[in-house]
Amino acid sequence: MKKSNNNSDFRFGPFNIPNENDFVEISENVKKALSGENQESKKQKTTYSISPLATTLIKDFAEECGVTQGGIVELAPLLFRILASESLNRRQSELSSIKILIDQIINNLNTIESIAPQLKCYSDFIKKATEELFILESNAVKDKNYKGVDTSATEILSQVKNKKPVIAFHKDVEKILSKDENIESLFKTMK
Repeated sequence: MKKSNNNSDFRFGPFNIPNENDFVEISENVKKALSGENQESKKQKTTYSISPLATTLIKDFAEECGVTQGGIVELAPLLFRILASESLNRRQSELSSIKILIDQIINNLNTIESIAPQLKCYSDFIKKATEELFILESNAVKDKNYKGVDTSATEILSQVKNKKPVIAFHKDVEKILSKDENIESLFKTMK
């Protein structure tokens, strides 16, 4: 990654901001911001609300690290994107394990059919749904669906009612937050 020749300095100070050509996948809006295009003023205001806990954590951590609160807020989207991208990489690496598990399920269903052939039509339904699981996750990874999977193109799983969506990268957030040293550090910050 080369140092960019633009004016995109964070409040922490200048960073090794990538050139727009270094990241093929970044949005046009990010490319414009990195190149300095269409910026009426260097600083722009955004309206959003955050919880009192988040406000306190930002304030305390900024003081502890000797940086501005705005610097932490400016880095948050980049860090969140990195987290989501790493989650997608993890999901990609786990596809082979998912495939092995699905093959095992199908082999077990074949065994059930050999014992009880009258269950074959039900077993076939379960096999099809199980195969759709792998297709869903493979397509989601290929399409860079950070949130999860899209069942709309599946024959069986699209019919599941009352689906409660689970955001895929929540597993990675929980993993980070569940580390004892991170929780301990959080509570030290809050004292």
